[in-house]
This record gives sequence, C-alpha cells and structure tokens, in this order.
Amino acid sequence: MTPEISLSLLACSDKEIKILNRIIRYTENGIELEADLRHAELIVSQLGLAEAKELTCPAADEVKRDDDENEWNAEYTTQYKSIVARANYLSTDRPDIQYAVKELCRRMSDPDTHCQQRLVRLGRYLRGRPRAVALFPWQTCPGTQDVYTDANWAGCRASRK
Repeated sequence: MTPEISLSLLACSDKEIKILNRIIRYTENGIELEADLRHAELIVSQLGLAEAKELTCPAADEVKRDDDENEWNAEYTTQYKSIVARANYLSTDRPDIQYAVKELCRRMSDPDTHCQQRLVRLGRYLRGRPRAVALFPWQTCPGTQDVYTDANWAGCRASRK
C-alpha cells in the first residue's frame, strides 16, 4: 500500500471497526488486528484457572509417556471438545497459540489425561496473555521475497508425522 493511500485511510472518521468481535484499527504505523478477548477469558474460566500461575509458552515438547493412558468419561470429553473448539476459533487470530491448539485438536476424538494437561497449559498461557494485537505495517511493494522454512520430519513420537 502506498503512503498516499494509507494517509487517506487515516483521514477517515472510522479508525476502528469490529467484525465478529475482532477489532481492526487503522493507525499511523499500519493496520492492527486484535482477537476477541472474550474467548481467552472464557477458556481460562471454564478451566478454573483464574488464580493459576501464568506460563510464557503455550505448548511444550511431548515427553515420553507410559502405555497406560487414563480414559475420561463422556462428561469430561464433551467439556474438552467444547474448550478446544473455542481455542481453535481463537487461534485463527492468535498465531502464538496455533501449534498448541493443533496438537489439542489431534486428540479431540479420544482425549486422555495428557490432553487435559496440555489444555491446562494453554489456559495458563492465555491467563497471562489474554490479548494479542497483530500489526501489519504500511509497506511498499517488495522487489524480492525471502522465504524461510523449518521442517520437523517425524517429530511426533506417536505417529511419526
């Protein structure tokens, strides 16, 4: 976007709009996108983590676990699915939690106690960081494009995918 267009957008009277409770702001530095804060608050409250210690990372590497996994009853499975579905909706606007939510969604059909531990970890992370604002700065059209990738082939110990 050229600077002339960005200045004309800043001159508009509506510098902040809400779309599906997501906040989009036009600023001097660029466009800001803020996820719906309500979803993070609901996840924390549904998990009962209002007074829990905050974490700085939403996911951790999976440690080697025993073969015996404790299955949950249907009530806990329904609650797990509900919270993970809310986290999945929130993750579209929160790149910082996308990996953790993807791992939670993988076991949505048959969650166990390890899944609950990962979900609580995500909840503790969201308790410390309920808001995330993504800034898309004004820029000119680039002449070249640099791409960086990282591959973790066979990183999952269970499926080797």
